[in-house]
Amino acid sequence: MYKILVADDEVIERNYLTQFIDGTDDYGVVASAGDGQSAVELALLHRPDLAILDIRMPLLDGLQAAERIKHRLPRTVVVLNSAYAEFEFAQKAIRYGVDAYLVKPSSDDEILSVLTACLPPAKTRGPDESRSPSLMESFPGKALEDFRRSMQVKDLLLFERSLEAISDFLTKSQPLETYRIHVVNIVFTMERICFEDPLFRDVPGNATQDLLVRSIASASDILKIQNLARSYIAELQSSASILLQDSVPPTQRIAAYLDEHFREKITPGSLGKIVFLSADHIQRIFRRETGQSIAQYLRTKRLAEAKRLLSQSNMTIQDIAESCGFGSLSSFYKAFRKALLCTPVQYRGQNPR
Repeated sequence: MYKILVADDEVIERNYLTQFIDGTDDYGVVASAGDGQSAVELALLHRPDLAILDIRMPLLDGLQAAERIKHRLPRTVVVLNSAYAEFEFAQKAIRYGVDAYLVKPSSDDEILSVLTACLPPAKTRGPDESRSPSLMESFPGKALEDFRRSMQVKDLLLFERSLEAISDFLTKSQPLETYRIHVVNIVFTMERICFEDPLFRDVPGNATQDLLVRSIASASDILKIQNLARSYIAELQSSASILLQDSVPPTQRIAAYLDEHFREKITPGSLGKIVFLSADHIQRIFRRETGQSIAQYLRTKRLAEAKRLLSQSNMTIQDIAESCGFGSLSSFYKAFRKALLCTPVQYRGQNPR
């Protein structure tokens, strides 16, 4: 069972959160506090898995408490419990390490939705308890983790796939308020991931998130929220993809392009569009850094695929030559014989399915 800390200066809200969380199977409140200073002290004492902090609290506000808890307990998930009107704190919350938002007033489903998104239950519930798993599964947690990973390793393909998965989530049917809080936390998480890397800190822009969240808060239907989120993702994709591409060395970008397009006709012009360099310069840096020419790299990729198809398919030799990117059957035979000292027909006979 996950340990939860609740901090709110309003007794009714604090008791409501405590009673609801204690009534779940996967989460339990280990301590509650009425001010930010007590919240920090109790967090250090109990080391909770997650802390829910109200923004408006005496002694220390929720942001100050979040900063101190995250400094001492970086693995503790911190969720700010705030009204939509308080989202002007969003950028500061990112800097202080806040992980997610819970919006007042919150329904049981919304509370459980945020909890399961941050701390997925370890066990599977029975068929009559489908609410929690459905909420957890609807949140695109894996896509957001892929988004984080793509930023860390500068992987443009993973970046594109993660955004595609997040965009797919936006088409799912959900209750309006659950959909709203999910989208708020998607935007917040993506902004926080960008902030963690100086290269992407201003993508899509410091003022964007606060304005977007306020617009989401005032939207009267799912379609409006969906359009706002899609516009945000499109803006982020446009600016971040350029930075990702520029951050990857030219040779690595060329190799990735060749790996994906080796079956096609590759021209100096097509490679020039990838790295914006002259054909001669592309050839020089590729040979210098890989020890082989682009033609040799392509030939190796094409022959490897040809060998796979010869041994694992019933395709004709002609079809294999074409599908692997060889310009003609004779050029395929010539390259194959030179590299493997046998013909494609002989290789297939030596490596039957």
